[in-house]
Amino acid sequence: MFIYAISFFVSVLLLFCTEVDRKNKLRNIIFIAIALMIPIVIAGLRMVGVGTDTRVYVYNLAQVAKESTSFFEYLGKNVFITYKYEMVADREIGYNLLVYFSTKLFGSVQGVFLITHVLIIIFIYSGIKKLNLNIPISFTMCTFLCMFYGNSLNAMRQWIAIAILVFGFHYVVKNENIKYFFIVLVACTFHKSAVIGLIIWMVYKYFNNDKKHSKRYKYLDSYKLFILTIFGIGILLSISVMGELLSLLGPSFARYVNVYLSGIMQISIMQIVRRLPIIFLIIASFKKMKMYTKIAPFLCSMYIFECLTAQLSSLSVQSGRIGYYFSVFDIILYPVLIKSQKKNMKKVVAGILLLYVIAVFFYEYVYQGWSEVVPYRFFFR
Repeated sequence: MFIYAISFFVSVLLLFCTEVDRKNKLRNIIFIAIALMIPIVIAGLRMVGVGTDTRVYVYNLAQVAKESTSFFEYLGKNVFITYKYEMVADREIGYNLLVYFSTKLFGSVQGVFLITHVLIIIFIYSGIKKLNLNIPISFTMCTFLCMFYGNSLNAMRQWIAIAILVFGFHYVVKNENIKYFFIVLVACTFHKSAVIGLIIWMVYKYFNNDKKHSKRYKYLDSYKLFILTIFGIGILLSISVMGELLSLLGPSFARYVNVYLSGIMQISIMQIVRRLPIIFLIIASFKKMKMYTKIAPFLCSMYIFECLTAQLSSLSVQSGRIGYYFSVFDIILYPVLIKSQKKNMKKVVAGILLLYVIAVFFYEYVYQGWSEVVPYRFFFR
């Protein structure tokens, strides 16, 4: 646990230093590079078993890649995954390329771990920077490290896809739709669930296609959030029907439906209770957030979707992962909450949110043992 605490602290501190003094550009570039490399190296040096999926499929895929003499031979082999043999080629092509070439380059599964988090960290950092929201990147990365880094050590394929979508989000804001659709396609080559990126695009357009009307109708955004909430609840209640419709898209999607959308869903009050501090902050700050950035209603809608999809965790651990496509926007939402406050309240809100993200890390990863990332173990021990 202490390796996470120390590495998170140093990484965030270095990024904070670059925000306090922006004049020394060379020093700041070095600080940023070190800050980003710390979580990447920690991910790369871990032992198989730090992260559930390292044992479930990553190690076995890397071993097959190591033994193969060509990429096509690798694709044609069977691999033991989740208690059964599957064709390597049944996995997404983007991830297969990553596993094969990173294993050949480094000669071990640690190479896969390293390159995986090079992609995750760089895509997320670059995506936030490209949004140009003037938010503290140190708090953005602090939120990611405390809330999502542990899960990214487990659900690696999915987190590469999520990070790619985060990077591509600036194309949505700039209305460069073709570029964003290409980004979604690339993300799907790592995890097919990245098709959720199209839902993210539709929700953004829902809030930002009629700003002329929003000036005349004061509560239009609030009304839209209410409608979206009702719609989301409806989808949640008809999740089995949605699963059947997705199954019609093909056997590959049917396999994901069996993993993510099968079972009996139960309402989890705890999933709502743990988010109450953020819900109260959003309600209290909504007007100020809208004045700060035009994407504020969209960020709030992502939090609504996060609250709703968190209920899917009652189906299975894998089902709950769907919500990460929405909850990852917390790394933007929280800094926006801070920056939109009046001067005397900025530090108060920042303190509340800092305590919150630290508490999430300890509750989920240390106490609950999510993703099996605590305790951390180096591969060479």
